[in-house]
Amino acid sequence: MRLGDETPGAGRWCGPAGGPGAARASSRAIVLALAVAFASAPALVIAFGFALAGCGSGSPLVKRVQRFQALRAAGEKEKALAFVADSARVWYDAKEGPGRPWRLDGPWARWDEHFRASRVFTGWRVEGNAVSVTSTETNDFYRLTEREPWPVRLTWWFDGDGKIAEYFVRPLRDERPQSRLDEFKAWAAARHPDVLEYLMPGGQISPEGDRPERWRAILVEWRADAGLPAMD
Repeated sequence: MRLGDETPGAGRWCGPAGGPGAARASSRAIVLALAVAFASAPALVIAFGFALAGCGSGSPLVKRVQRFQALRAAGEKEKALAFVADSARVWYDAKEGPGRPWRLDGPWARWDEHFRASRVFTGWRVEGNAVSVTSTETNDFYRLTEREPWPVRLTWWFDGDGKIAEYFVRPLRDERPQSRLDEFKAWAAARHPDVLEYLMPGGQISPEGDRPERWRAILVEWRADAGLPAMD
């Protein structure tokens, strides 16, 4: 049984009465509404995302993760690091190999900060020393490329000292999310091929260096050239 499975009895369900099915049905409209609302009230989305989970009072580990995430959202990195073991590791997509050191920094952390990332959390679960939740993110990059909300499963494992020792981000869908990114790439290949290669070396988005700022600038230019609505 995988920790992300939402099967009644396979770990403890933390959500509305009626189980995971009821939670998914009741939260879809709320999540979509919050993604729209974030454009004008990001702090409200973050706060309501925690409240939506509905099970923080039932588990000390969930409370710790929620406090940790709240500190990260508020930009309190040093305080958030107090929740993380010195040897913490992170995995993306598949939990294979030794993982990478995780100290809440690196290029993707800066990317999230630049593009004002916000997440809504639903379906908290606790199993042993692990906490997991479904996270749906919105950010300026997604809005500029009109990418649909895309959920991932986040899992944190705690060590014997009560600190986060392992963190795993797992996509919940195999297909690509719908967006206008391919339209942008075709436009950029014709208008700014050198910039496109810099932003996507080897065809993959890179968050390194000044790329977040340059991504924003060229996406704004593309939207204006394509006659798409401007975005703040």
